[in-house]
Amino acid sequence: MCFLERFLKLLFNSLIIFLLFITPVYSEDYVLFDSADMEVSWEILPDGFINPLQNNNSRTIAVTSERYGNVSGILLEFSEINTLSYYIVKPDIDIQITDLNYLKYLEITIYSNYYNLDIGILFEENSGKNYEIFLGRLDFDGWRILTAYTDIDINGLNFKGIVIYNNPERDFPINSRVLYIKQIIADGE
Repeated sequence: MCFLERFLKLLFNSLIIFLLFITPVYSEDYVLFDSADMEVSWEILPDGFINPLQNNNSRTIAVTSERYGNVSGILLEFSEINTLSYYIVKPDIDIQITDLNYLKYLEITIYSNYYNLDIGILFEENSGKNYEIFLGRLDFDGWRILTAYTDIDINGLNFKGIVIYNNPERDFPINSRVLYIKQIIADGE
């Protein structure tokens, strides 16, 4: 074995030993919502409509998923006029994390059916500063975990709800859309 091979082998073994003895710093997952553990009624606010819907049948429903068991279903109706609009879906209870000082990421486990919708999470710091974190587009079929990585120093977190945007640039013939939500998690220190 030549000198270079021995040196690389020694270096590799030293690196492995070093990595084994490093104590990782773990952050903590905070569950903002879990449909299996929490009974939450959701209030749907159609405040973001330029042309408010007449006879809006948007509502939330409890459903059973083969994959996740009990989940929250949200039926949203959008105007036939393809304009930018949004719903805010708020929980009926206060969901607070008082000891969170640094937010690493937010994630939502959600079911979609190729909808032309965008989704974000709304929260407020204990100091009163408001945030909206964009999680992504719901242009997929089935269950997904959407994650938004952040780098926010915060003073506690008060979960205010979910904002769901209709995107008028993408044509979608169905005006009613049903989303299913399993859980929402914040990760931080």
